[in-house]
Amino acid sequence: MGCFGGKVNRAFHLPSGEQVELERSVEAPGLAEGVLVGPTGRWVLPATEPMDRPEELEAIAPWITDGERVLVATPNGLVLREPGGEVHIGGSPTPWRQPALGEGFVAWIEDEVVMLLEDGRGIVEWAPGRHVAAQDRIVAWIDDERVCVQKLGEMKQCTWTDAHTSRALTLDDGVACWESWNGADVDVECSDGFRVGGDGHQRAPSRDNGRVLYRDGETVRVVSVE
Repeated sequence: MGCFGGKVNRAFHLPSGEQVELERSVEAPGLAEGVLVGPTGRWVLPATEPMDRPEELEAIAPWITDGERVLVATPNGLVLREPGGEVHIGGSPTPWRQPALGEGFVAWIEDEVVMLLEDGRGIVEWAPGRHVAAQDRIVAWIDDERVCVQKLGEMKQCTWTDAHTSRALTLDDGVACWESWNGADVDVECSDGFRVGGDGHQRAPSRDNGRVLYRDGETVRVVSVE
């Protein structure tokens, strides 16, 4: 996705290079499986107009979607929209720390702690952290000195790193990527050892299907991990 004037107004299909310019811009949307959703509508790309207009929610972080479900952090907790209805989850999510939507669980940041609700069995304090990501039954989180990836019910795997001011965390096929701070330099680092460096700062990584998208100064670049 790309933005102009603070809102997203276009999307790119990386494998084909196709670009879609939205007829209506949208602030901090979620994107997955060709579906883009936010406070001004729901798009099934490459359509340029939204299919419908969701009820307005006072979101305090980017929307999250897996293509079917939608998770929104609000001042009064989280709202999970599923095909069968809407579920309201308690808690006090931290503003501009995006929540995470996994298979059978949701996770979010609250007072620098990862909170997790699994299969509706009650909210637990999962681990200290400032960013969280999820995919399938895997959850990843980041704190001042390490990034951890854990499949629910199994042992966690952590990478020691200086990521205390990282902007975000991305997770794909069990591999996490983040901003690694090396003194005054910022690079992209991943838990499988893949790394993107160079002159200037490499920031805001997003990994999906063997590609890493990141910002290099004012330029958006994409590299293959293969």
